[in-house]
Amino acid sequence: MENPVELDTQWLGRLLKKHYEDDEPADIVSVNVEPAVPKGENYTSIVMRVKMNIVTHSGCKKTFSLIVKSAKTSKEAAEALKGFSVFRNETKMFITMLKQMEALMEEFGDKRDTLWATLYGYEPYSIMVLEDLKEKNFALIDRKGWQDLDHSLLVLRSLGRYHAMTKILIGRGLIDDSDKGHYFAGLNTPVKSGLFNGAIHMLSKALINKLGSWPAGWEDIGKRIQKQKDVLCNTLEELYINYDKKFEALNHGDLWSSNMMFKKMEYTNIPIAVKFVDYQLPHLSSFMWDVTYFMYSSVKPSIRRPNVDVLLKAYHESLSDNLKFFK
Repeated sequence: MENPVELDTQWLGRLLKKHYEDDEPADIVSVNVEPAVPKGENYTSIVMRVKMNIVTHSGCKKTFSLIVKSAKTSKEAAEALKGFSVFRNETKMFITMLKQMEALMEEFGDKRDTLWATLYGYEPYSIMVLEDLKEKNFALIDRKGWQDLDHSLLVLRSLGRYHAMTKILIGRGLIDDSDKGHYFAGLNTPVKSGLFNGAIHMLSKALINKLGSWPAGWEDIGKRIQKQKDVLCNTLEELYINYDKKFEALNHGDLWSSNMMFKKMEYTNIPIAVKFVDYQLPHLSSFMWDVTYFMYSSVKPSIRRPNVDVLLKAYHESLSDNLKFFK
């Protein structure tokens, strides 16, 4: 048997260093700035795509793209977000919790992609610079549309992995009550009251008057909902505050179609990877906030209703498997 070749590890280290140095930008040739999302698609931030044509140290010409996210500073935005430090929340998520999850993945040799973009840098707490996921073939889907079974299963399996990692960090004391956060649906604030009262009013009006796609036969339910606005708001607050701690996880907080990007198999509509974006409403509570919010805001009703058990099983299996993996 031949003896293994004795490797010069110092030489290998120099090769790696040179490789990464050669790819580093030496000069910026041109810069183009454009909106990264359509007007009205982001309520709390201004999101721009910055494309730079660069020359590397090795002389290669490359195009590099970044996402620059800045907080809205208008009086209207400040009033609407009063009491919710969404930009501070998201920055904290990236520099603490998500970094801890990356360290957890490294500790256990988890080579799967992260479920979030890379943060390149930030100015506290007004600007964040992130990798452009579009460069890795991730794309948003129509937020007004519904997700099919393939997309929904991928999201719930990924969410199970995300929640499992937060559960491990909670168990290690790396996420505690100081990271509880605030979920707008669970707090008795003017923002929550205005939003929910308005939404319930519009829903009951649609049911009573058969607006949009609502057929006849829902009028009585619409009237009953209209009378129970305060009860519904109070119940949400109670569910947020009182829950079994053994089911506690750090929720994303706004997990619906507009806050996720998918990579698809080439020439198909089959999703093979997902990234969650907009970590502005993280909060400690029952994991069912994320699960329920996603299933009822984003999954096509004709898909969700006959497949509720299939969808929940996918989430549960992923949660259980990842809890075992990271123990």
